[in-house]
Amino acid sequence: MRNQNYFSDEIVKDSGNENVLVHQLDLSSFGSIRKFAAIINETEERLDVLCHNAGYANYFSNAISVDGIEMTMATNHYGPFLLTHLLIDLMKRTAAKSSDPCRIVVVASKTHTLSFMDPTNDYHLNPIGFFLPGLIYGNSKFANFLFTYECARRLKDFNITVNCLHPGVIDTGIWRNATFPLNIIFSIGKLFFKNVNEGIQTTLYVMLSDDLNEITGKYFRNCKIGRPRVDVNNISWQMTMWEASKKICQLTPNDPRI
Repeated sequence: MRNQNYFSDEIVKDSGNENVLVHQLDLSSFGSIRKFAAIINETEERLDVLCHNAGYANYFSNAISVDGIEMTMATNHYGPFLLTHLLIDLMKRTAAKSSDPCRIVVVASKTHTLSFMDPTNDYHLNPIGFFLPGLIYGNSKFANFLFTYECARRLKDFNITVNCLHPGVIDTGIWRNATFPLNIIFSIGKLFFKNVNEGIQTTLYVMLSDDLNEITGKYFRNCKIGRPRVDVNNISWQMTMWEASKKICQLTPNDPRI
């Protein structure tokens, strides 16, 4: 991992804003998430926007997190789920003092359409031993939708909006360690990918646009409201995934609730 000063220096150089702090966070580790959240809650007075942008994709192997969770699900869903809970009280306090809503933004993916996710199936919640990485990635992104919609419903009275988005297919290097034949497929596909500057536009729109002050529980593509797979709207699945995630993330009675 690069030194965190590298990232803060890059942000300062590109933005001209010297008021930048960088903290390390491993979203696949519940311990790292709790340590990070404790630092933020202790040092920050406000939290206006929380953007879940981390993404992990595996390839023909089954990595497992330090907490015994399949790595893709741990990083892409359970980590953001836990982090949101641990920071929600700070965001609620911020929202109570603000005329504009605070925002939770989840970078999901169109690949949720490839999901076989059934949140009532324990194996789908933690698919250790499964060997089709694209489908597990799709499952994690499907879980992002279920989280977004349930979270939006729970926070609608707190001046906090929750939306998710598909940024487009971007050359971020997420599949950089893919082996043959996937490495050939992705090398060719990169010719048609968005660059990072193009790919960030929908994320910035959902994070910052005043047009969305009253919009919550929606999915965006190309800076417009999109149409996800129909079954992500299954409220029973949203609630089931939420309760299962609470158990897997080992939330305690003393942790904040959403």
